[in-house]
Amino acid sequence: MSVIADVTTRSGSSLAVTCIRFIIARIKKKMPFDLAKSVTLLPEERQPRVKQRIELVVAAQRRLGMEPRNDSQLTWSYAIGALDDDHVPSAIANELLTVDLIFNTTPYATIIEDALREIAHHIKYKYKLSWTDTWDITRFYGPSMLKLYCYNQRASSS
Repeated sequence: MSVIADVTTRSGSSLAVTCIRFIIARIKKKMPFDLAKSVTLLPEERQPRVKQRIELVVAAQRRLGMEPRNDSQLTWSYAIGALDDDHVPSAIANELLTVDLIFNTTPYATIIEDALREIAHHIKYKYKLSWTDTWDITRFYGPSMLKLYCYNQRASSS
């Protein structure tokens, strides 16, 4: 364990956690997310465990016949231990497979931006919320709602 992990910030979180959050925020703002690059930005002592956890998800995806992508935020969250204990590699792989299926067989990818904008607009003006609160709600519920809608439309037309 490095000395950096023992240092605590004023807010009470460890400096290592603060650094990881900073790295994630920086990556999101400047470039597309990349698992391999993100691992290299972690403290050296954390890298082997994070790589191992990524490989567990990758192996589970391949068992399902899916070619893993290098931009999975869900895989990253699992790898760094940010998910609840009930998230196991096979469950994550199943979710990624489902999302990939929806993305490739429905109009989800082409309508997501417009749909989220419409949802946000409706929520903001109906409930008189700030843009920050509106976007937090939209970002949390919107993609799942839209995936379910697209899947349901696909199933209805089959």
